[in-house]
Amino acid sequence: MENETSHEHSNHEHHEHNHPHQEQKQNPWAIPLAIVLAGGIVALAVFYSGKTTTKNNPTQADGATATQNVDVRPVDSTDHVFGDVNAPIKIVEYSDLQCPYCQEFDATMRQIMTDYKGKVAWIYRSFWAVRKLPDGSVFHPLGGKAAESAECVAELGGNDKFWDYIGKVFADQANGSLDNLDKYATAEGIDQAAFDKCLSSGKYTAKVASLYQEGLKSQVNGTPNAFIMSKNGIVVIPGAVPYAQVKAALDSILKN
Repeated sequence: MENETSHEHSNHEHHEHNHPHQEQKQNPWAIPLAIVLAGGIVALAVFYSGKTTTKNNPTQADGATATQNVDVRPVDSTDHVFGDVNAPIKIVEYSDLQCPYCQEFDATMRQIMTDYKGKVAWIYRSFWAVRKLPDGSVFHPLGGKAAESAECVAELGGNDKFWDYIGKVFADQANGSLDNLDKYATAEGIDQAAFDKCLSSGKYTAKVASLYQEGLKSQVNGTPNAFIMSKNGIVVIPGAVPYAQVKAALDSILKN
């Protein structure tokens, strides 16, 4: 998982946000539980207790503890959904288009969606805000406009174009995709003038800011951060865990 306490190519250490007191909203998904995975693997959820999270050890999932009481907004019409929204399992991901670990998890999730077609719905929510690093620079300075650009693509091209767009922006991070958002939008058949007008208008700035605050309420403090939601409750995926760990969690839920 990546957070603002370090630059992309340094060690990524855990960071706690100071949350203002907020009343927990009651919803059908706000159910604490411990889901024990097959073969004695404990649920992917971990307590945010200051453990270091790195690319090679993203979650320490094999020694994870039971999930806390997590309140995650149910999926609604404002969300971007990959797959059948009525699938028995929903994976709600908070992500950042400038986060390299999110790029890895995007690839993992696309494989999951191929292998669990009809059983899993994937919901993407941005998690970005202006956050200053100790040197005064902004953490992931291109992530905000990128998040807004994805909303513009969804508005102008529809749901399928949204998912194609973010997948290609992620895939080409190292090749400057975040500096050429209009190029990737037009590659999806989006009219450039309409895209530029939408993005420059700032019409989705408030939505991106709202999603960030929403993520904080769900105890998101880095990216990627996903929640496996089913009738059995919620399992937290706090990092770019390998495919095998996501698969183990899904198989355990489907079995039970």
